[in-house]
Amino acid sequence: MNALFQFSRLYSDLRVAEVKLVCCFVREFPSAFTHWFRSISRVGVERLFLSFECPGLVPICDSSKLLKFSLENLSQASSLEHLFLSHCVVLPSPQVHFNSLTTLALRAVVLKCRHLECILSSCSNLEKLTIEHSKLPYKLRLAGTIKEVAFWWCDGWKEIDLHAPYLHTLECMVWKKVRFFFSFVPMLENVTVCPRWSTSYLFGHHARVLDYQVKSLTLGVFADEVNYSPVEIPTEMEMFRSLRTLSLTLISNYEILQLVEPSELLGACPLLQNFNLMVVINKSRRINDVRGSTRPPPRCHDKLKQVRFGGFYGTESEMRFALYVLATAPALERMFISPGYKNYFSSAPQTEFNLSFDEAKRNSIQQKLHGRAASRKAVVIVQ
Repeated sequence: MNALFQFSRLYSDLRVAEVKLVCCFVREFPSAFTHWFRSISRVGVERLFLSFECPGLVPICDSSKLLKFSLENLSQASSLEHLFLSHCVVLPSPQVHFNSLTTLALRAVVLKCRHLECILSSCSNLEKLTIEHSKLPYKLRLAGTIKEVAFWWCDGWKEIDLHAPYLHTLECMVWKKVRFFFSFVPMLENVTVCPRWSTSYLFGHHARVLDYQVKSLTLGVFADEVNYSPVEIPTEMEMFRSLRTLSLTLISNYEILQLVEPSELLGACPLLQNFNLMVVINKSRRINDVRGSTRPPPRCHDKLKQVRFGGFYGTESEMRFALYVLATAPALERMFISPGYKNYFSSAPQTEFNLSFDEAKRNSIQQKLHGRAASRKAVVIVQ
């Protein structure tokens, strides 16, 4: 504590780029730390990182032992632009206004009812909000100047009402069923949603007004129970028929015997220009199909220009998908095929980036796809 107070005295009224404090004994000296928090707010800190993580304590399960941190402790932090809080109960202060704060990141925190709304109202220039592995109230309402929002694997929340006129990007990774209400988001263009299970999210009726607005949609689909039928097309895509960019990640613990039906998938987005498909198998390898399926007739996807296919191993279903795209996309310019993938919805070790085919496998795939494109401009790149 003496060292902390000496630091705050030494740098008082000076500009400091970043202060980072990680400790687990704050609750043993609450008054001393409260005093230090207030003194550090008088230092010209631009980025402040405060983590109160204690071994074995899981905030989502037990919040009774967490430090209760009031934003009032930082009331004099007039230069603070980026704030990161971890492992605490965040208490808002309606009387305090953080006009300089542009980024707020909360990890493993607990937010009570309307606390988040109060915090957002206190940050008149906040642009980016990230909340991960935290306990949230049943209902959330996002408003204010926020432009980018990310919720990663939070618990407790069931509904979120988006009433943010400047919101541009929304990312949500959800554990349980969450209903989204797009009440007023006139600038929303990028939406990313991944469920823990196949029915973990639901877009409210207001999502239909986003038809001509959202340009990029990224969906994660879990396919653990897939047998010989194609992965079910997410119905949410039908609400975004004006998409220009679609990224679909199929996540499974076992082999995916059939991919999504390409005619239905691409037909749901008639204006699609860029399509990214990632196949992520967590435990076992892919195997070839052993049964056929009844497919709808092919459609012409005349806007499609670029396709990326990651997690590709050359199974029959994967080759059929690639051949279908080549044959039905007359404006196609580039198709990238690679066994490597990026799982946007996981920070686990199975996320891989730099895999590549051996020469024999690359040549075999290239030969099967050669000359099959309807577009004269199409270039197939097998990595």
